[in-house]
Amino acid sequence: MKARRRFHPGSEAPATRERPAPVTPQAHAVSPGRVHHAGAAEVDQAIGAAREAARDWGRLDAAEQAKPFLRAAELLESRPLVASG
Repeated sequence: MKARRRFHPGSEAPATRERPAPVTPQAHAVSPGRVHHAGAAEVDQAIGAAREAARDWGRLDAAEQAKPFLRAAELLESRPLVASG
């Protein structure tokens, strides 16, 4: 199955030129994810999706905008960054 990356809800593009992300400085055995390398067409598509998302984001009130950041903080606080071992 080909990996996909999401630019904006309902907007996806095939992931091309994918490779492991750099390791974390404190745990070289841990890779935080994968990096997608994009060409000009993919960059143009991502910019268009970001502009659309910015319009949608601007319509949300502050409480709604805060929700994903508060959830991210909860996840970061609940999990260790470095694998214990």
